[in-house]
Amino acid sequence: MGYKKGDLGESRESRSVSKQKAELLEQLCQLHKGGYNFMQLYFIEYDQRGLLSSGVYLSVRHEGEIHSCGDGIDEGSRAEFEHFCQKLRDSKGNSYGSLCTTTTRTGRGRFCLRVKVELPGDIKSKVRLGVFRKCSKVPRGNAKYTIKSTEKLAERKYVICADEIESPKSCCGKDMCLVSRTQVKVKGEYILVTPQGNQPDRCKVNSTSGVAKCIVGLTCPAK
Repeated sequence: MGYKKGDLGESRESRSVSKQKAELLEQLCQLHKGGYNFMQLYFIEYDQRGLLSSGVYLSVRHEGEIHSCGDGIDEGSRAEFEHFCQKLRDSKGNSYGSLCTTTTRTGRGRFCLRVKVELPGDIKSKVRLGVFRKCSKVPRGNAKYTIKSTEKLAERKYVICADEIESPKSCCGKDMCLVSRTQVKVKGEYILVTPQGNQPDRCKVNSTSGVAKCIVGLTCPAK
């Protein structure tokens, strides 16, 4: 049982920030006694016109409760996604670019997997991506793709954060599954290009659908 962002302590124009802080701290103490862990605390302020100028919410979860890979990262640790690069080749072995992974962080300190796809900038392409805890648990159909992009850029960067990867257990020290399907338009028709490289066990490709499932390790060393 957990509370979603915004469930507690939402500000109203008639309430002062100092009163909000006192109420939120009281709620936090009660939740801590009940076995909940404090995660994030933000404050909302309204200006004299009653317009929202900053935010407040209390985000908590029950001790030991894990819903995503982000929940399983202990305080004082960081998440590191494995770095790798694979060439994107068509069925004849022609290279059209590359797909690479690395770790990045967002403004709020979230640990994320960054997927960089490099393709010719002068041709149209379709990129579909998703990340899951296990390749055996990837859903069917379009539900497997959390990112769908049609761009005409030489370099495309996509970000999927650890707290967006559903998992009932900690993901630290485990292999994640990066799902991708990439098409480029050549001579008026879209063709599939799949990740291939000198690591034959890195990505498994369905030759019919063009869907690739690549292993990406996740470690959680101390900061």
